[in-house]
Amino acid sequence: MRRSLTTLVAAMSLTVLASCDTSTEPAAPPTQEDALTTATAAPVTDEVEATTEPAPPTTEEATATEEATAEATADGPPEMPEEATEQTEKGAEAFALHYLDLINYTGMNPEIGLLEELSGADCRSCANYEANVSHLVANEAANDGEAATVGEAEAFESGEGYEVLVDLEQNPYDVVDATGTVLTSYDRIPNVQFKFHLSLGDPWVVEEIEVSATR
Repeated sequence: MRRSLTTLVAAMSLTVLASCDTSTEPAAPPTQEDALTTATAAPVTDEVEATTEPAPPTTEEATATEEATAEATADGPPEMPEEATEQTEKGAEAFALHYLDLINYTGMNPEIGLLEELSGADCRSCANYEANVSHLVANEAANDGEAATVGEAEAFESGEGYEVLVDLEQNPYDVVDATGTVLTSYDRIPNVQFKFHLSLGDPWVVEEIEVSATR
């Protein structure tokens, strides 16, 4: 059964995940629907948190996460792995995962231009993600955590390119402004699948992304 996942791009935004149906119409200017999936109008209540929030991380896990986040911020955006430059099945998979890494990164560290250079001119879902980043920049806002936990990728040849399926989960997170005020909140959404349509380029071009619920 399909259900509406608004545009990842919340990055991912995956604030602004693309619509989960096969329609590729672009979203309206980024608002609540610029997140990986559907946003809640207000922060999650205590009752919801009690039933959906995972157990608090251990001290070691929290420290590792903080260090990884600090390192990523200090080092700038994630670099494309060497494997992603290969025009092979494994290369297509690595490229799709890199794109999702950038969606996570640009949600927490809004920077225009990172997604654009990987996207096709007619990729409407890509345009949604890019618009979300622009929206965050314009409002001096950012996600307070990664929008998605990304799983495995599986590529299949399709015409002169590849289709890549990636399973992921939207994490619960807030969009906050420069003062720390919560602007929008997003709930956890499990069992999400991204389907990348890639064509050969330098090394790849994202032609479109479809988003659906896997179950």
